[in-house]
Amino acid sequence: LVAGLRTAPGIRQAMADAICLRVQADDCKMARRWWFMYEALLDDRLPMPDTAPGHPAVPLLPPERFFCTSGRASPRHGVLDNLLGEAALFCPFVERFAGSQDAAKEFQTELLEVLSPICMMTIKDFLEQVGLHDNSAVTPEKFGQLVARLDQDGFSMSPSEQGELERAFGPGASGGEAAGEQEGCYIVGFAEWLRGPE
Repeated sequence: LVAGLRTAPGIRQAMADAICLRVQADDCKMARRWWFMYEALLDDRLPMPDTAPGHPAVPLLPPERFFCTSGRASPRHGVLDNLLGEAALFCPFVERFAGSQDAAKEFQTELLEVLSPICMMTIKDFLEQVGLHDNSAVTPEKFGQLVARLDQDGFSMSPSEQGELERAFGPGASGGEAAGEQEGCYIVGFAEWLRGPE
């Protein structure tokens, strides 16, 4: 379809005109979805202003029918891009089926079981690089090194997130100075913080 649109300018223009007309005339939700997909797939910006701020975002795919991500907003289109990939590159559409919720939970559990040992080894190596070994205390200096290393590796935190980490893992926290009494607790505590609430 996309390849055909690229080689059929008349059809492509007719589609662009129809999308513009419907979006501007009655703010059709389906037209906004088509608008997003048109620009994402063809890399061609239509002559329309961005959606007004505060406009409720429409999920690109209905989550009750398809497996989707939590989504990222596209303010221009007023659409929540919840695709499983990049529209212009690779993007599978996986429709839900009877029992799919249970199957997804089972797969998530199995995946965590496979990845947990690898993640634990990676976290152990990461903590050792900032001087946090099983029997060493989390000093303010080492905590600062940990935060700096996280930021350096692309895991930047807001002040509230940094405060959360400090309460859970910093000096004096249950995972902090007293943590050295139990071997491996740094790794477990830090892994639990990364995973976040269930």
